Amino acid sequence: MYMQNAEDVLIAKNMGFTNASEVPDEGLRIGGMNICKTPAIHGDNVMVAQMMGEVHGYYITGEDKSLYIAGDTVMCDAVSEFITKTMPDVITLNCCEATLPIGRLIMNLDDIDSVCELVPDALVIATHLESVNHALLSRSDVRKYIDFNKLSQVIVPDDGEIISI
Repeated sequence: MYMQNAEDVLIAKNMGFTNASEVPDEGLRIGGMNICKTPAIHGDNVMVAQMMGEVHGYYITGEDKSLYIAGDTVMCDAVSEFITKTMPDVITLNCCEATLPIGRLIMNLDDIDSVCELVPDALVIATHLESVNHALLSRSDVRKYIDFNKLSQVIVPDDGEIISI
Protein backbone atom coordinates (compact mmCIF):
# COMPACT_ATOMS: atom_id res chain seq x y z
CA MET A 1 0.00 0.00 0.00
CA TYR A 2 1.37 3.40 -0.96
CA MET A 3 0.94 6.32 1.42
CA GLN A 4 1.46 10.06 0.97
CA ASN A 5 4.03 10.53 3.73
CA ALA A 6 6.11 8.76 6.36
CA GLU A 7 3.66 9.65 9.14
CA ASP A 8 0.84 7.83 7.34
CA VAL A 9 3.11 4.83 6.72
CA LEU A 10 3.76 4.58 10.46
CA ILE A 11 0.04 4.80 11.22
CA ALA A 12 -0.70 2.03 8.71
CA LYS A 13 2.01 -0.21 10.14
CA ASN A 14 0.71 0.38 13.66
CA MET A 15 -2.69 -0.78 12.40
CA GLY A 16 -1.14 -4.05 11.26
CA PHE A 17 -0.42 -3.38 7.59
CA THR A 18 2.95 -4.91 6.76
CA ASN A 19 3.42 -3.71 3.19
CA ALA A 20 3.11 0.08 3.46
CA SER A 21 5.52 2.56 1.93
CA GLU A 22 5.61 6.22 1.01
CA VAL A 23 5.21 7.39 -2.58
CA PRO A 24 8.74 8.67 -3.22
CA ASP A 25 9.18 12.36 -4.03
CA GLU A 26 10.53 11.42 -7.45
CA GLY A 27 7.40 9.33 -8.11
CA LEU A 28 7.08 5.71 -9.06
CA ARG A 29 6.20 3.56 -12.02
CA ILE A 30 3.62 0.77 -11.79
CA GLY A 31 2.95 -1.13 -14.98
CA GLY A 32 2.48 1.44 -17.71
CA MET A 33 1.68 4.28 -15.32
CA ASN A 34 3.79 6.95 -13.68
CA ILE A 35 2.52 8.26 -10.34
CA CYS A 36 3.86 11.36 -8.67
CA LYS A 37 2.85 13.48 -5.69
CA THR A 38 1.54 16.96 -6.36
CA PRO A 39 1.33 20.06 -4.15
CA ALA A 40 -1.75 20.50 -1.98
CA ILE A 41 -2.84 22.61 0.98
CA HIS A 42 -5.58 21.19 3.21
CA GLY A 43 -7.00 24.50 4.40
CA ASP A 44 -7.73 28.06 3.36
CA ASN A 45 -5.63 29.58 6.15
CA VAL A 46 -2.40 28.76 7.97
CA MET A 47 -4.12 27.54 11.14
CA VAL A 48 -6.32 25.04 9.29
CA ALA A 49 -3.50 23.84 7.01
CA GLN A 50 -1.18 23.24 9.97
CA MET A 51 -3.89 21.42 11.90
CA MET A 52 -4.73 19.16 8.95
CA GLY A 53 -1.09 18.34 8.25
CA GLU A 54 0.87 17.41 5.17
CA VAL A 55 -1.20 16.36 2.18
CA HIS A 56 -0.62 15.71 -1.50
CA GLY A 57 -2.53 15.16 -4.68
CA TYR A 58 -1.42 12.68 -7.33
CA TYR A 59 -0.69 12.95 -11.02
CA ILE A 60 -0.95 9.71 -12.96
CA THR A 61 0.19 9.44 -16.55
CA GLY A 62 -0.26 6.52 -18.87
CA GLU A 63 0.17 5.97 -22.57
CA ASP A 64 -2.86 7.96 -23.65
CA LYS A 65 -4.21 10.12 -20.84
CA SER A 66 -3.28 11.89 -17.67
CA LEU A 67 -5.26 12.00 -14.42
CA TYR A 68 -4.80 14.61 -11.71
CA ILE A 69 -6.30 13.68 -8.34
CA ALA A 70 -6.25 17.01 -6.52
CA GLY A 71 -6.99 15.37 -3.16
CA ASP A 72 -7.83 17.25 0.03
CA THR A 73 -6.77 20.73 -1.02
CA VAL A 74 -8.08 24.20 -1.61
CA MET A 75 -7.24 26.08 -4.79
CA CYS A 76 -3.89 27.77 -4.20
CA ASP A 77 -0.99 29.05 -6.28
CA ALA A 78 0.82 25.69 -6.19
CA VAL A 79 -2.26 23.83 -7.44
CA SER A 80 -2.91 26.42 -10.18
CA GLU A 81 0.70 26.28 -11.31
CA PHE A 82 0.68 22.49 -11.38
CA ILE A 83 -2.51 22.36 -13.45
CA THR A 84 -1.22 25.00 -15.87
CA LYS A 85 2.10 23.19 -16.26
CA THR A 86 0.67 19.70 -16.84
CA MET A 87 -2.75 20.40 -18.45
CA PRO A 88 -4.27 17.07 -17.30
CA ASP A 89 -6.88 15.29 -19.40
CA VAL A 90 -8.97 14.31 -16.37
CA ILE A 91 -9.14 16.01 -12.95
CA THR A 92 -10.90 14.88 -9.79
CA LEU A 93 -11.74 17.56 -7.25
CA ASN A 94 -12.81 17.03 -3.65
CA CYS A 95 -15.22 19.95 -3.75
CA CYS A 96 -17.88 19.67 -1.05
CA GLU A 97 -16.56 22.83 0.65
CA ALA A 98 -15.92 20.91 3.87
CA THR A 99 -15.55 23.55 6.55
CA LEU A 100 -14.69 23.84 10.22
CA PRO A 101 -15.43 26.89 12.39
CA ILE A 102 -11.85 28.07 11.80
CA GLY A 103 -11.83 27.70 8.00
CA ARG A 104 -12.46 25.77 4.83
CA LEU A 105 -10.70 22.43 4.27
CA ILE A 106 -11.19 21.67 0.57
CA MET A 107 -12.45 23.13 -2.71
CA ASN A 108 -15.69 25.01 -3.24
CA LEU A 109 -17.74 26.21 -6.24
CA ASP A 110 -15.36 29.07 -7.06
CA ASP A 111 -12.48 26.59 -7.12
CA ILE A 112 -14.34 24.37 -9.61
CA ASP A 113 -14.77 27.41 -11.83
CA SER A 114 -11.07 28.31 -11.50
CA VAL A 115 -9.99 24.82 -12.51
CA CYS A 116 -12.32 24.84 -15.52
CA GLU A 117 -10.87 28.19 -16.64
CA LEU A 118 -7.33 26.81 -16.41
CA VAL A 119 -8.06 23.64 -18.40
CA PRO A 120 -11.21 24.11 -20.47
CA ASP A 121 -10.67 20.85 -22.36
CA ALA A 122 -10.23 18.64 -19.29
CA LEU A 123 -12.93 16.39 -17.92
CA VAL A 124 -13.50 17.48 -14.30
CA ILE A 125 -15.07 15.02 -11.87
CA ALA A 126 -16.60 16.51 -8.72
CA THR A 127 -16.05 14.14 -5.80
CA HIS A 128 -16.25 13.97 -2.01
CA LEU A 129 -19.88 15.08 -2.11
CA GLU A 130 -22.33 14.02 0.60
CA SER A 131 -19.57 12.05 2.29
CA VAL A 132 -18.72 14.10 5.38
CA ASN A 133 -20.95 15.88 7.87
CA HIS A 134 -19.01 19.15 7.67
CA ALA A 135 -19.65 19.51 3.93
CA LEU A 136 -21.52 22.62 2.88
CA LEU A 137 -22.23 21.50 -0.71
CA SER A 138 -24.35 18.60 -1.96
CA ARG A 139 -24.39 16.98 -5.38
CA SER A 140 -27.51 19.01 -6.13
CA ASP A 141 -25.73 22.27 -5.24
CA VAL A 142 -22.79 21.45 -7.52
CA ARG A 143 -25.06 20.31 -10.37
CA LYS A 144 -27.09 23.52 -10.18
CA TYR A 145 -23.88 25.57 -10.21
CA ILE A 146 -22.37 23.79 -13.21
CA ASP A 147 -25.68 23.99 -15.12
CA PHE A 148 -26.11 27.71 -14.36
CA ASN A 149 -22.48 28.45 -15.34
CA LYS A 150 -22.53 26.12 -18.36
CA LEU A 151 -19.56 24.09 -17.13
CA SER A 152 -20.31 21.12 -19.36
CA GLN A 153 -16.89 19.61 -18.73
CA VAL A 154 -17.83 18.84 -15.08
CA ILE A 155 -19.39 15.52 -14.08
CA VAL A 156 -21.02 14.95 -10.70
CA PRO A 157 -21.23 11.17 -10.28
CA ASP A 158 -23.71 9.36 -8.08
CA ASP A 159 -22.45 6.92 -5.44
CA GLY A 160 -21.13 3.82 -7.17
CA GLU A 161 -21.32 5.35 -10.65
CA ILE A 162 -18.56 4.26 -13.03
CA ILE A 163 -17.12 6.87 -15.37
CA SER A 164 -15.24 5.74 -18.47
CA ILE A 165 -12.49 8.13 -19.47
